[in-house]
Amino acid sequence: MPIVDIDPEINSELTKIMPGVKSNLERHEWTKHGTCNGRDADAYYDIAIDLVKDVNASDVRDLFAQNIGETITLFEAKKAF
Repeated sequence: MPIVDIDPEINSELTKIMPGVKSNLERHEWTKHGTCNGRDADAYYDIAIDLVKDVNASDVRDLFAQNIGETITLFEAKKAF
């Protein structure tokens, strides 16, 4: 997959929240999902980073963390969101 030109600061943040960057997951994500959204790669990944931060600061993060390896209902997930 082609290299994605990302601002170094955004790339640093992306590396923290997307461990798959080490295996070039960002290239796949950009090619498969980002190229058709009308934004450049920096804007696309900036939004993605903000969304992950929002989820990680929410009740849903705690619900998921407290239930690793368990099953939760759709109702529980929706309620946490």
